[in-house]
Amino acid sequence: MSRELPFVIYCVETYKNQKGMTGAEVMDLFGRCGVVGYIRAFYDSLHLIGPKALVEDLDDYIGSRPSA
Repeated sequence: MSRELPFVIYCVETYKNQKGMTGAEVMDLFGRCGVVGYIRAFYDSLHLIGPKALVEDLDDYIGSRPSA
């Protein structure tokens, strides 16, 4: 198992809880916007920030994507 996978799961759960979404809704959004690839690419930085900042960062990334 890669070191990023547990963190991707954490990101999905954190995003889901802060946004009041279902896991399926988050996975659909993350899939359309390439968020999992972003999380894996920037794991070294993202895993150091708190949950609120993490969700804000993911929102910024999602907002920058054309399919958001």
